[in-house]
Amino acid sequence: MNKSLVKWVSVVGFGAAALAMSGSAEADVPATCPAQQVIFLFDQSSSMLDDGVTAGRPKWQEGLDRALVDLQSVQVGDQISVIGFGNTGSFDNNYYHAAMTLDQVQIKTAQNSATFTAALSSAAAPSIQYATPLAAGACDALNEIWTYNPLCSFTTKRVVFIYSDGLENSTPDGSSPDAPKHFCYGPTGTAVFNEALAGQGFGLERDTWQWNLANFAYGGNVKPASDFDPPPLDIPEYRPVWNARLLFDNFGNLASHRPGPEGTPALSPDLQDNIDANGVALFKGIAKVSFGSYAESKLNPDGTPTKIPHVGDTDPSPTRSCVENADLNRVITAMGRKVRNGDPVFSGQDLAARDVNHDLVINILDYQLVITNYGKCS
Repeated sequence: MNKSLVKWVSVVGFGAAALAMSGSAEADVPATCPAQQVIFLFDQSSSMLDDGVTAGRPKWQEGLDRALVDLQSVQVGDQISVIGFGNTGSFDNNYYHAAMTLDQVQIKTAQNSATFTAALSSAAAPSIQYATPLAAGACDALNEIWTYNPLCSFTTKRVVFIYSDGLENSTPDGSSPDAPKHFCYGPTGTAVFNEALAGQGFGLERDTWQWNLANFAYGGNVKPASDFDPPPLDIPEYRPVWNARLLFDNFGNLASHRPGPEGTPALSPDLQDNIDANGVALFKGIAKVSFGSYAESKLNPDGTPTKIPHVGDTDPSPTRSCVENADLNRVITAMGRKVRNGDPVFSGQDLAARDVNHDLVINILDYQLVITNYGKCS
């Protein structure tokens, strides 16, 4: 990764840089701009080796299963990057593990699905030695997708899929000369993400890792001068679509370590619900304000595992997923609409659910994905 891009984004902000180049960007856009740039990002921490909601089936395998389904929503012609994150502590700067980078210009075709399946499998595999540098891994992925090939900024959509079972505990904090403090490092806050406060810091404590990550995901600026600087005109097309997949264990918890610096004691039982709620609110909140999607792998109240929604199911439930006539109708009735708030007929979240390929517009590509998967039910 070109670390100079971090400085470019975190100092100027994506929005300001985009405005500065907007006068000539249209004329300079190369003919090779893909329709979308997509990053698959995997938590490789040791807790991903633990059983998920099914005994004997580890969480990393559940994450990979979900990623292989999500890959179906990526269109032929889209550019894909596959990354894992994990390290041995806050002193360890080797946390970003690329199985496939955007620089390798891996474009999805009708013939190379095996290439991407292999890359996803490689990045999903965890290590028994690894902690969870969530802020560093997620912010570096966002930095990559915010800044790669900026001449395509006005034509290429950006999409992130993240698969994780826990929260931050080992982003480099500057305690070692070999691992300078990461630009998204911060203490763990206790405030819950509030999507209604978009543009006002989401209610998160300033300079926490949650505040840094949420601001960077939403506006391309880690350290805004004021409480929050939105992108120019708050245009959703500039913002990466964040799709979060949280993997719970078979007790219904996220990874059982208190989020915070490496070495922080394990949670006592009475705090676990608090931590789970904050983690869900952060992942779900960023997905909601970016018009992405959120899903959990956990047990339903009746003890059955949640269903992985089929691609094309625009209204799944935790216990059933089916691609059927209702999904065709939902896509057709919104055909041609952009995914954003302020539509006179649909809410932004309703439109986002109909946007099967996450490109922020309801069009024939979404319809084709529904047709391809029509009749799949579980």
